[in-house]
Amino acid sequence: MPQLELEYFAPQIIWLIISFTVLWVLMAKVALPRIGLILEERQKRISDNLAMAENLKLNADAEIEAYETAISDGKEQARIIISEAIKSSASEAEKQTQELNVSISKMLKEAENRIESAKSKALENIESSAVEITSDIIGHLTDKEFEETEVKVAVKTAINEKG
Repeated sequence: MPQLELEYFAPQIIWLIISFTVLWVLMAKVALPRIGLILEERQKRISDNLAMAENLKLNADAEIEAYETAISDGKEQARIIISEAIKSSASEAEKQTQELNVSISKMLKEAENRIESAKSKALENIESSAVEITSDIIGHLTDKEFEETEVKVAVKTAINEKG
């Protein structure tokens, strides 16, 4: 093998040094700067994306807080509206109850008046019927005729005693 012979060893070392030097210069001047630029661009894009993500997170947190505030305000307004509706309906119910109580008391008084008038008419009819019946009974039992005024007085006295 020619590469292991000593006479070819020195030129091979020289060409090895020249090749590695050229390769090193090419890598240092061309390839590594490109790789460095790519890595810098990548790092810049990553940091920009992280900054944008942080901004979006802050915006999202602000929106969430605004949303929660709006929800709590809405709930509070709903509670106020419900409370007002309950108070309004309670006062309206109380008003209607009072109106119904007044109406019922009027109807009750009217009914009591009708009952009283019917009772007094019935008592008048009972009194006149009692006077006639009493006159007939006395006439049949005693064969005597009493005056109607005497019988009326006796019937009224009996009715008043019974209450």
